[in-house]
Amino acid sequence: MYLVGVCCGGVRAATQLAVVHRARRGMAKRYEVVRTSSHPASTHAADLAAALALLYGERGLTIRKPRFSQVGRPRKWILARPTVLVGGRPGTQLVEELHRRRVVFMTVSARPGTAWRVETRPGRPGADLSVAPEDLAGVLDRVRGERRLVFTAADVDPRAVALAVWYEENRRQIGRCRQAAGVRPS
Repeated sequence: MYLVGVCCGGVRAATQLAVVHRARRGMAKRYEVVRTSSHPASTHAADLAAALALLYGERGLTIRKPRFSQVGRPRKWILARPTVLVGGRPGTQLVEELHRRRVVFMTVSARPGTAWRVETRPGRPGADLSVAPEDLAGVLDRVRGERRLVFTAADVDPRAVALAVWYEENRRQIGRCRQAAGVRPS
């Protein structure tokens, strides 16, 4: 499975992208940062959305995985595109451009002193996630300490990697929160 972490720096800072591959070795999840890119602050939202849409549709980042039925039907094979996580201050223009290009994504807002929560967007796929910055850093430090994170790409922004790793480490709980809110799994 591939995860794309996007750390939007706002008006003055560059936007950082990190593509993280998650693999399993036994029961442990292992992460490898396979690609990074940086876009200057002057990059227009449409250009950034186009770059993300290319990553989202790239064949090398789409995997084929089985989906099993609970009632004994034969398994189906589905294509799983990368999960796109947009953090920082993406701005409404980038969000609208991503929706227009049909990129399924989630926004992750770092709000100090809050427990993380999931907010759904009516009529749109994905969700808005709120998390404390210390949780993002804590998960990244824990995974690094357990030696489950490998950096093969140069110039890695840890904030973009932290978005991807935090989401994957908490994916089951996020899914439960979305189901409780009445959102179909994507």
